Amino acid sequence: MNQKFLTILVVTFFAFSIAATANPPDRQNFIIKYGVMKRATSTTDKLNETQKITMDPTRRPGWCFIVDPPNKVTYEIYSVHFLPEKPKRLTGDFKDMKPASAQKGFKTTVRRTDGIRPFCFEFHSGDPLGKYRVEVFINKKLNSTLHLDVVAKHFSE
Repeated sequence: MNQKFLTILVVTFFAFSIAATANPPDRQNFIIKYGVMKRATSTTDKLNETQKITMDPTRRPGWCFIVDPPNKVTYEIYSVHFLPEKPKRLTGDFKDMKPASAQKGFKTTVRRTDGIRPFCFEFHSGDPLGKYRVEVFINKKLNSTLHLDVVAKHFSE
């Protein structure tokens, strides 16, 4: 009887162990990744994660960050971009802002969304090189601070 009880106990333990590893606990935090999008297939792009980003006004998009939420619940998101110097011109979310406020930060429009989402930005001729900082706010709280090193394009690239 002890042998039978021990066998049942061992089998039960392994069954619970396998079930626990098959269903990991729910993730609680948003994951933010950033870099440059590269063509993966004819219909999809893939993020090449990097902090060093080449200033290339011909590349569309110039750079992106991707938000991966922990669940399917809708969330609010915006970002504030701090540039090392003022750009010559602003477009997109920043088109109505004054370039001189580059060091005070440019805030994007607040968006409500769900699921994994990319947020992409373009470079333009005259955008400054150097250290960029981007603060990503999710549900009105600072979630991540991204640090980009925007460098000149080399002719071999």
